[in-house]
Amino acid sequence: MANSIFRISLITLPLFLFACKEVECDLIESDPEQYIYETSIGASDNSAIWSFDRSIMFCGSKDDLISAFKVTQQGSILWMKYFDVGENAYANGLVESADHEIFICGAASRVSGTVKSNLLLLKLTPMGDTVWTKTFETVMSTGGERILLTKEQHLLVVGQTNVFESDSFRNISISKLDLQGILLWTKTFYSNTIDRAFGLIETLNGEYIVSGSRSLPGEYSELLLIRFDKNGDLLWEQKLGPQVKHGASTIELANGDLVSCGNYNNTNGSPETFSSLLVVKMNSYGSIIWEKEYGDSVFGEHGQCIKANHDGSFTISGYVLGSSSPGSDPLLLKIDSDGKMLWCEINTEPKYGSGTNLLKDIDDNNIVIGRDNGDTFMSIHNNH
Repeated sequence: MANSIFRISLITLPLFLFACKEVECDLIESDPEQYIYETSIGASDNSAIWSFDRSIMFCGSKDDLISAFKVTQQGSILWMKYFDVGENAYANGLVESADHEIFICGAASRVSGTVKSNLLLLKLTPMGDTVWTKTFETVMSTGGERILLTKEQHLLVVGQTNVFESDSFRNISISKLDLQGILLWTKTFYSNTIDRAFGLIETLNGEYIVSGSRSLPGEYSELLLIRFDKNGDLLWEQKLGPQVKHGASTIELANGDLVSCGNYNNTNGSPETFSSLLVVKMNSYGSIIWEKEYGDSVFGEHGQCIKANHDGSFTISGYVLGSSSPGSDPLLLKIDSDGKMLWCEINTEPKYGSGTNLLKDIDDNNIVIGRDNGDTFMSIHNNH
């Protein structure tokens, strides 16, 4: 399709710092650079990446079309493309190969008129033109949730399978493919639970970790970590409960420790506005080193993406419910290596949505990319 379906605007907005549970901080204002694009961003922590030339690439969807676009750090669009790959199509994550080819994972319905989804994989040229499109059909409905390029130059895609038109049970599946889209293996972690995958990383020793949540039908969810080897064999899994907890994003530190962000609800799931942003530090076997929550008692904070800073501290992007009405506002939180809150920042006007992705530039500044009422926003913040 022609590259005419977009809107870009630069907006200067007030941001506010508010007091979280870890420390008290004064309300201050700042003016980030802000850009808006007319397409919906994909999944958290996987739908916006740095490209080889230090531009930024995004994937998402608009009106049943897969979208992909590339912008400069100053917000100017280099190219924007749309792809008709079938009904109920969406894109969740993308990666770039050493040859600058682009791979996007998601889902689409192979058979017209059905809601059953198939794992979707697209390969694009560096300019966003289609090389090939492939879908992978299974007995159950399956979608691609996260994708990464392994050190062996393979593609690893984590998905979720569920019985057609049923949410009674969901299982996490892992597929490894070569760069031609040839399936090497698929492993499914079967359980009589509802499992959801929200994060995927490769560890320093070439193993993989999925972060997400697990619950029994009708029960509250626990934060879930699954670690498996390069052949897809399970090494260990860790669940954190007992109240409602979700794991959204995980990073590995140089010593092998893991730090995950997500959210925690100590009211057993009702209402969502009382949840807190959750950060958990673990060792390489998933044993907890510390676990901390952040937020105001009348708001609902959620962490969606975590990154390490140059000084060993961490920055988390996400959203807050209840700070203004209606809807949610993007959130940015910085903590030190021991989990002490340094500052917490939210956008309150105009209404956006959530900070689903976080990128760090060479100066350690924060580039937040997220959802804005069906559009995509990108804002640039210094690291204070």
